[in-house]
Amino acid sequence: MSCACSHESPAPKLGEYIEAKVKELGLDVDAVPGLAGITGEVWDRCRAGGDITMDTARALAGVFGTNVVEFMVATGMIPAEEVPPGPDSSLLTTEELYVEFGRRLQLA
Repeated sequence: MSCACSHESPAPKLGEYIEAKVKELGLDVDAVPGLAGITGEVWDRCRAGGDITMDTARALAGVFGTNVVEFMVATGMIPAEEVPPGPDSSLLTTEELYVEFGRRLQLA
């Protein structure tokens, strides 16, 4: 008996999405500070709930111009309800995050 349900997520993999955005801007993903050496597998493992190293966390915060918690919530790595409310609880949506990321790359 086969399973009729799909276990594949329809959303693009995070690493692939970021790499596509970087290429769309005409940049080399390995030349962007903080993204060099971070492969799609690392992004996807993090998104699937895997461990994230401090080096990767620092790179995320620097490259995306946001704190790591905001990044992780916006990209679905952690649910927003697991984040305790703080003085600045305004979290970026995924689209806002990618727009901001693209803007910062263009300024770099």
